[in-house]
Order: sequence, then structure tokens, then C-alpha cells
Amino acid sequence: MGDGTWSCKGGDGGRGGDGGYGGPGRGGDSIGIAYLDEDQLTLDGVTYELGPPGKGGISWDWSGETITGEDGIQIETLRFPE
Repeated sequence: MGDGTWSCKGGDGGRGGDGGYGGPGRGGDSIGIAYLDEDQLTLDGVTYELGPPGKGGISWDWSGETITGEDGIQIETLRFPE
């Protein structure tokens, strides 16, 4: 058997497919206080008023069916992951 030096070239690749559809976006969250360090969080004397969270976006699939993104959440305090 040979080492492939005289073998045939492979064929050219095909045309790439059409891109997919983008989905609807998630609504924005309403967060009173976001923090990283539990030891640094103090709520003494703090007042705030939460606004409403945002509604999820609307999109349509290939068949025309409506798809709705998840609504945002309303939360008083949120600890960010490290």
C-alpha cells in the first residue's frame, strides 16, 4: 500500500445553511439592592421602592406561532455569585 501521495483530492464543502431565528428576550429584573459580600450588606436606615419588572419580548416561530420570553423578576436583595 502507498502512503497516499498520489491519492485523489476530496470534494469541496457544501453551501452553509441559513441562520436560525433569534428568540425573544427576557424582561429586565427589578432589584432593590445587589451585592457581592454578605458581610458588607447592611439594610439599616435604607429605604427604596421597587419598580415593576420588564415583560419578556415577543417573537414568532417559523409557523407564525407567537413565542414570549420570560418576564423579569422583582426581588428586594440579590447576592451576585463570585
